[in-house]
Amino acid sequence: MGVTRLDKIRNIIIRESLGLKETIIDRVTTKRLKYFGHVNRMQPSRYPNILLTSNIHGDRPCGRPAKKWTDCVKADCAPRNLRSLAEATSLSRDRRIWQAILKQKPYTHSQNGVDGLGQERLFWAGFKVYLATV
Repeated sequence: MGVTRLDKIRNIIIRESLGLKETIIDRVTTKRLKYFGHVNRMQPSRYPNILLTSNIHGDRPCGRPAKKWTDCVKADCAPRNLRSLAEATSLSRDRRIWQAILKQKPYTHSQNGVDGLGQERLFWAGFKVYLATV
């Protein structure tokens, strides 16, 4: 494409000219949630599942606590109308339902002029249509 930072072209314009629909952040959150579902469907004796479900006991160092992977997953679940990590865990046990949730674009409060509640209605309407076709 031949664009440099000196051209001062915004990332949104570059993404539109390349025909990209999702941002890097959307892609990372989708991949993280996909791996979360993969680990949840593993046998409980597998090491990734043990690490996800276990708690490490001990003192943490002074200062701001480091962000944990589960904290990132909780933050990724919020735009997809998953209210808790427990709800996400139970939904991720069924691969078809989890894939339908991941296919939905995460909403933002100002996305296309639709508020969060309206987007939630659209999500569940599409989800019901998906279940009816399967």
